[in-house]
Amino acid sequence: METKFRVKYYARKTLLTFLGPSELDEHNDPMAKLERERDERLGSKPKKPHTVHIPKRHFHSSHAA
Repeated sequence: METKFRVKYYARKTLLTFLGPSELDEHNDPMAKLERERDERLGSKPKKPHTVHIPKRHFHSSHAA
C-alpha cells in the first residue's frame, strides 16, 4: 500500500510541477497540500547533511615544467 501511495505522490508532484498553478498562498497551494499529506502519511523527510564544496583540481599543460 505504501508503494502505491509513493507512486501516486511522485506522479502528482510531477504533474503539479509542469502543469500546476504558479506559487500560491500556503493554504491554497496544491504542492504544499501534497507535501502536508505526505508528511502525515509517511512522516517528514529526513534532513540532508550539509557538505562542503571542494573545487576540482585542474591540470593544464601550460603549467608543466
